[in-house]
Formats: sequence, C-alpha cells, structure tokens
Amino acid sequence: RLPRRAAARRLAPILIMHFSMLLFAVVLCYRTRNISTEFQEGKWINMAMVSNLQILVLGIPVLYMVNDQPEVSYVLRCGIIFLNDVGVLCVIFLPKMWAVHMTPSEDEFGGTMTGATTVNGGTGNTTSFRTANTATVMPTEY
Repeated sequence: RLPRRAAARRLAPILIMHFSMLLFAVVLCYRTRNISTEFQEGKWINMAMVSNLQILVLGIPVLYMVNDQPEVSYVLRCGIIFLNDVGVLCVIFLPKMWAVHMTPSEDEFGGTMTGATTVNGGTGNTTSFRTANTATVMPTEY
C-alpha cells in the first residue's frame, strides 16, 4: 500500500486535469448556449457537465473525510461513479427518447399521428393513418 503522501502526489495531477477539463467543458457549453439545434443538445450537455462538476466538488472532500474507513470509502466511490455515469446518460438520452416517443408528430395532411397501420390483401394495398380525431385510409397502388 502506498503511503498517503505518495498517493496524493499521484492522484493530484489526475484530479487537477479532470477538474480543469470539466471547467473548460462548462465554459464551452455556456458560450454555445444560444446555438439552436433540433434536440437542444447544448442545453443537456451543459446540464451533464454541471452535474459532473457538482459530484466532483462534493465527492472529493467527502472521500477525503472517510478515507480511513475502507467500507464506507468503497461504497462512496461506487456511488460517485454511478451518479456520474448514469446522470450523464439520463441527462443526454432521456430528453431525446421523450421527444421521439412521447410527443405526437404531424402527418402529411396536417393531423397529429398517433400510429400507422399497413393492410395487405384484398384488391390492393392500403395504409391507414389514425390521427387525433379521424382515420384516413389511402390506397398505396395507383
């Protein structure tokens, strides 16, 4: 096991680099906040970076305080890693999944699509679109 000073000397550059890169990412997110995109990715990336920054700022001092207790330190490290990784994944992907799966999209006739069904058979192929208020059946062969 490394003495405490040797471990601190090896860990300090990693922490400084991680903290400075995280701060730089937050600054870049702030600078690009007014760029519009379809999924507003800059907003969610900024939230992920701020979440990482909060976990780092709060986690490092608490880890230092419980360094003498290996079981508590292990659980805390696992919690920090879990919050960091799952937090980023949720902040980045949940809004996209919500936008794709939960918001209704408009069909080509101006109605709101809630689903589509294709029927094969009979005299020809037909496709039916269910909109919010009506159902439209259109022939697919001309």
